Amino acid sequence: MNSDNASIIKLIDNGKYDEALDIIKSKDEQDEFCRLYLIRINRLRGYFSDSIKMALSLISEAKIPQIYVEANIELAYNYSLQGDQHRANEYIESLKDSIQSLELSNEYDVLRIVATYYNLLYIIRRLWDNYELSEQRLFKSIEIRKKIGDMKNLAISYNNLAVEYKYRMKLDRSIFYFKESIKINEQLGNKSGLALSLSNLTDLYHHIDNDKSEIILEKLKILYKVRYIIRLK
Repeated sequence: MNSDNASIIKLIDNGKYDEALDIIKSKDEQDEFCRLYLIRINRLRGYFSDSIKMALSLISEAKIPQIYVEANIELAYNYSLQGDQHRANEYIESLKDSIQSLELSNEYDVLRIVATYYNLLYIIRRLWDNYELSEQRLFKSIEIRKKIGDMKNLAISYNNLAVEYKYRMKLDRSIFYFKESIKINEQLGNKSGLALSLSNLTDLYHHIDNDKSEIILEKLKILYKVRYIIRLK
């Protein structure tokens, strides 16, 4: 990956979309990577119709296998965020063979795509498939993100796993993984990710015996921390 593309991805990951767009505009906007980044920025900004239209166009014209896979993932993300899980599933399922090939790679950028695929597959299908299969997909995503050191997205996977355990009323496991997510976000200084996991952990304590003083104290500490982080945004 060239330095411009790496810079664009970092800016997008940090929510600096206008700065990313400035670099994209200085390049050939018909470049497949640039088109992919525009699709991602539109999705993250909530411009789903534009993102979907661009993704469909890129899928039909992509010459780079990696871009084809990522464009399909972006399309599935868009449909999932709009609540159309059946259409999202259609596009994510179409990538099975491609993902199996990509899993053989040792390249960071390729494995990051594979981890994203499994995380999204979990999101789309968690209400349809059995618990063991859903958990397996999340752990696959976690395993890859650990391997490549993708800590920001590893924190997201831990948060998702904690939410899953919360719904299954496995509260000890849920608390453990929320705290793992919090630990990573604190190390990264990721305020939005930290606030999300802290808020989720606070909500979880409503399922626990509130008469226990140590739980009440923990809840108050978390609420204070969340409010402090939000003020810093």
